[in-house]
Amino acid sequence: MQGLDMSTIMDELQLIAENGDYYGYDSDEEGYYQEYKELFDEIARGAEDLWQSLADLGYRLGVDDPLEHWDDMTVALLGDMRKIYGFNDVEEDYFPLGNDYEEYLAQSEAAKRLERLTKKELIQNFGMVLRTLMSYIDLKSADDTLTAIVSELDSHAAMMEHREGKLPQRAWVE
Repeated sequence: MQGLDMSTIMDELQLIAENGDYYGYDSDEEGYYQEYKELFDEIARGAEDLWQSLADLGYRLGVDDPLEHWDDMTVALLGDMRKIYGFNDVEEDYFPLGNDYEEYLAQSEAAKRLERLTKKELIQNFGMVLRTLMSYIDLKSADDTLTAIVSELDSHAAMMEHREGKLPQRAWVE
């Protein structure tokens, strides 16, 4: 589940926020970006709002580390559907767990740590994780899709400009 840890999500939200212009100023972007600027801005506002909401979460919940159980929650929720990765603190990198048994152990250990929480804490944490993941995945997919569309349109336009200089608009073979 590489990429679903909170620091990666926060970093990705900042990148998405930078794809748009949160304050609505004109940018120096060219091509089809300008035609889709309002959509980029809307996605950027959503990313900025989610980032700020996560940054303020501890204050709102009255806890020091509201994301303390994030990894356990995501492994417990999604571990049987997604590939589980471990994190090597020394190399500061993710590594895939070796086999199904190691993934089962990771899920079991995450569940054991979560069983120590009260029902209220479980409900609050799972609710926060689910809302965050749904919002993040929605914003990330919208940004990726819009970026791909604009990139494809720009490359197609560049290809057509290049072809127009060398080929006729229509050609027949007899």
